[in-house]
Amino acid sequence: MILPLCGEFDKLLRTADAKVALGALAACEVVVRRAIDAALQRSEVQEAAFMADSLKRFLELSGRGNRAGVLSGQAEAAGDPSTSSEARRLLAQAISEQREALRLEEQLGRPASIAISHSNLAESLRRAGLLDEARPYAQEALAISERIGHPETWKTLEILEDIAEDRGDAGAAAEYRRRKEAAYQEAQERAGTPSLPSQAVVGLLQLALTARIRGDTLDEALSAAEAQDGLMATLDQQYPWLAVHLRALVGGEARPSVDVPADYAELVDDAWSAVP
Repeated sequence: MILPLCGEFDKLLRTADAKVALGALAACEVVVRRAIDAALQRSEVQEAAFMADSLKRFLELSGRGNRAGVLSGQAEAAGDPSTSSEARRLLAQAISEQREALRLEEQLGRPASIAISHSNLAESLRRAGLLDEARPYAQEALAISERIGHPETWKTLEILEDIAEDRGDAGAAAEYRRRKEAAYQEAQERAGTPSLPSQAVVGLLQLALTARIRGDTLDEALSAAEAQDGLMATLDQQYPWLAVHLRALVGGEARPSVDVPADYAELVDDAWSAVP
């Protein structure tokens, strides 16, 4: 049940707002520790052990991602790695952390986060001048991103464009640029109207999973979380697919056959895969 929050926390770590990231980590840890306690009270030792192991890996991963992001930013601020020994030192440390973060991401098995880790490592390797090593990571990131329809596929294409330019391959750079612009346009069109924040979906799914384990009703869980009045009525009207899944999760029902928008499908899949 840690997996949905893992991907969202990883995204937050890549933003400039460290307080938001730390808040997400704190919320995740509290929810999962409560779920572990509930499992132990029900003598579900195997389930508790699984969640404890997942939490341990999640906390380790978040630390890796944070350190890599800080080091990468410091390396960029230190100047050109080809002329600055300090930039080279920091970049080498960032690459080491990114390799380990990628290894942990692959253990957790979330394609979107794995693609981001491949992409970040490729960019750092490119900046370090290790073009032959950078390209396979960027290509793998692109393959995953295109397979899952990730909205930031264009960023990976931009990295491949930069690698091609650094290698002096103007033709390949032009082709990646064309694909990047097309992918960016597609992402802009898909994001044309405001959507439900992923963090909100993750939080509600986690709340529903915890309520299911604890035997609480949805109303009790929402009240304990101090959710806004009329939240479910709003979801019924604007996001009925989410309302149906939340009620089914809390009510101990089977997964409903309700279509989920592509941007949230993986989060919902992870939530149901965590059901005992």
